[in-house]
Amino acid sequence: MKTFSVESSLIKAKSLSKKGRIEESINILQLALNNFPNNIRVQKTLQNLTTSNNKFADNKIPENELNKLYNLYNSIETNKFLFEAERILKQYPDAFMVWNLMGIVRAKNGSYSEATNCFKKVVELNPQFPDGFNNLGNILAEQEKFDEAIMSFRKALSLNPLMAGIYNNIGNIFLLSVGK
Repeated sequence: MKTFSVESSLIKAKSLSKKGRIEESINILQLALNNFPNNIRVQKTLQNLTTSNNKFADNKIPENELNKLYNLYNSIETNKFLFEAERILKQYPDAFMVWNLMGIVRAKNGSYSEATNCFKKVVELNPQFPDGFNNLGNILAEQEKFDEAIMSFRKALSLNPLMAGIYNNIGNIFLLSVGK
């Protein structure tokens, strides 16, 4: 059985980004961050990759602002994170990555309607960001809006067909909807 490690994720992400496969590299780093949320190397690498690639950049947000927000996101201080995210969004309303993080936090807190609004804003601001469509699909599925969720997952796959987790998400929807 292959073990998941930070080091192998960083090496693979670096290799993919050198080949111009930025979305795949970001996906690997996000998975690593999910498994190791406090790993500074993964956080920095992901931040550098997203800000250096215009498609994933949060236009004009100072690095120290993003670092503070990522640190709060990775902490258990949800209210502080939400306060800081809302403060940043007042100044940078087009910061789709901030909307994305805020949607994830709202979803974890069970605020599905608010999370849905956040993810809809993400895909509106950056319709080339597959994770936004994936996250929107997940929150729609959570609310049993299966047809909308599948459409969102399909859009994510059209942007990045190598996001294996989305195939699983679609399969789960089919399993859930059979019982309805």
